[in-house]
Amino acid sequence: MERHRISQDLLYAIRTGQEYGACMAALAELPLTEFVPPSESQDFKKAFWLNLYNAFVLVMLKQNPESYRNRNRFFSQKTIRLRPFTVSLDDLEHGVLRRGAWKWGMGYVKNPFPGAFARTFMLDRLDFRIHFALNCGAASCPPIAYYEPHELDAQLNLAMQNYLEAECCYDAAANTVTIPKLFSWYWGDFGGRRRIGQLLEGQNSIPQNAQTSL
Repeated sequence: MERHRISQDLLYAIRTGQEYGACMAALAELPLTEFVPPSESQDFKKAFWLNLYNAFVLVMLKQNPESYRNRNRFFSQKTIRLRPFTVSLDDLEHGVLRRGAWKWGMGYVKNPFPGAFARTFMLDRLDFRIHFALNCGAASCPPIAYYEPHELDAQLNLAMQNYLEAECCYDAAANTVTIPKLFSWYWGDFGGRRRIGQLLEGQNSIPQNAQTSL
């Protein structure tokens, strides 16, 4: 097992129906800093956490499919063992990838008490494209991909383009585009409605000056 690839190896194993217990055991037994050292690049860390989040969504669904009925508990329960921490999917997403953002703050409110795990591993910068890469298990979520540090920028751009193309619906008669609920959950991460409009125009998802609607 190559330690620097463990999150990708775990995701690959669970997606392809292979044995993944060794990866789970290693993450629980070895210090987390051995897999994601502080000295690593931001692209490495971002890819690591994206892969790990997507992997553990699949692991949890495989181990207990019924747990997804209570979605708030599914994402908030601290069952993921990453030595020396036991964390939740929310901790991975909001604590690390979203840099200590409050889950219900629409991207405008920070968690005043993010905890040691988030303080230790949160990324230096928020990249709104993570929202097109995280798969929460719902049908409308982005497809699951493996993210590589040296290809991450291109991969995230492609994930964003594919998601917007699939989920944005333009009504030419009304000159409005219906955008995914994803944007309303994280307005602040995207920079607000105006910046979202500029993003959609830049990606050719909507014509210039079209109105957006949820």
